[in-house]
Amino acid sequence: MSCINDVSSRLVSMIGLEAVPHLCPYTISWVSTTSIKVNVRCLVSIQFTTYKDKIWGGVLTMGTMGHVILGKPWLFDLDVTLRGKSNTCIFNHSGQKIKLILSQPKTGRTEKILSHHKGKRGST
Repeated sequence: MSCINDVSSRLVSMIGLEAVPHLCPYTISWVSTTSIKVNVRCLVSIQFTTYKDKIWGGVLTMGTMGHVILGKPWLFDLDVTLRGKSNTCIFNHSGQKIKLILSQPKTGRTEKILSHHKGKRGST
């Protein structure tokens, strides 16, 4: 789970969002020794069904992993309930209960990962 809200630099360019200096610049470090300095942010409009909002997100290069990461600030502000088995997010917005059904992993890849892990357990 991300501790920050972020938006891809590619999305910022594609739709012409205005990036402004970040009030509290920070560095993101990955599992490897790679790190990225985030020193600009932009306001992004988001919409899921009847839920519409604007969030501030740090601008960074994300590659192919997506365009917007809604992290702990968004989860906290909306008091979102995450349900692991059903892969859903539930929260109230303007007096209305919103339930987001998240994307399911691709079946072939999931089965490949599961069979790989089963094979490892048996060999130890």
